[in-house]
Parts: sequence; C-alpha cells; structure tokens
Amino acid sequence: MMADHNKRVLNFIEEITSNANEIQNRVLAEILSQNTNVEYLQRHGIDGRTDKETFKKLIPVIDYEYIKEDIDRIVNGDTSPILCSKPITEFYSSSATSSGESKLIPSTEDGLAKRLLCFSLLDPVIDQFTPGFSRVAMAFATSGGV
Repeated sequence: MMADHNKRVLNFIEEITSNANEIQNRVLAEILSQNTNVEYLQRHGIDGRTDKETFKKLIPVIDYEYIKEDIDRIVNGDTSPILCSKPITEFYSSSATSSGESKLIPSTEDGLAKRLLCFSLLDPVIDQFTPGFSRVAMAFATSGGV
C-alpha cells in the first residue's frame, strides 16, 4: 500500500519537474499579479508588471536584514499589505544562524497548505533513504497576535 502511494508521488514529482522553467515563470507571474499593491513591490517600482525580466531587473537579491523592519512591523501587529496581499497568519522560526539569532519567516494560510503539500511529497523521497524518518515542527504566537 505505502509502496504504491510512494511510487505515485515520485511519478508526480518527476512529471512536475520536467517543465520546471515554464512552471516557475507561471508561478512568479501569479505571485506578482496577486501582490501588485504590496509595499515592498511598490518600493521597487514593479508597477503591476508580472514578467521575469522586469522582476530580475527591479527586485534585488536580498538578505534578511533588508526586510527585517518590514517583518518587525508585521510581528508588532501591522496588518497592512507590506510583503504580501494576504494576511500573515503565522511565523516560522529559522534555526539559529551564524549571527546566533533565529529569523522569523512570515506565512499565510495558503502558505501552510503549500508547505503541507511539500511535506507530503518529501515523505516518499526521504523514505527511500531513511525509512520511518519523522519531522517535528514548532509553532508560537508573536506579541502582535500572529
């Protein structure tokens, strides 16, 4: 039973990764379209454009510190569309980095569903090499109520 499920999942992964470039371009366009009015994209002048070339030209590669003030605003309860048009419903904490501090990673309700899908796809892959492997996640509330 489990072997059949794992085989179906592995086949699905193979199918969706065979057109990765096309899928990535479509997903980027969807993300930009859904988030056209967020502060972060407005600051960089994306102006509703959804193509990869404009995105690469206008949106810099950043580190966490670049958006830390934005994340802090959300942590402290600001519900305006700062980084995302959908409400931030939870934060994830990264493991401690070289600076010794964890980083808060904002997430939406949709993000949770996508992570759950990804985790369900991981199990058959991991099971090939480490049968019975188990993952553990932690959740917490911020001072801003998220």
